[in-house]
Amino acid sequence: MAAGDCTRVCVHGGEHFALVNGDRAYILEGDQSALKQAAGQRVKIVGTLSGTTISVASVMSAAS
Repeated sequence: MAAGDCTRVCVHGGEHFALVNGDRAYILEGDQSALKQAAGQRVKIVGTLSGTTISVASVMSAAS
């Protein structure tokens, strides 16, 4: 199963989207549709960090 597919299955099962950066992981809250499209890809997240949770304002391709 591809990384994006695996992520979407886990989220459908009740898990949260997450951003992994090195050895840190952040829970993502925001537009579920945009997060689903970006699942398993390298992306640029813009949002507000509170502890280990990011309130996502936008999701862009890492190449953008």
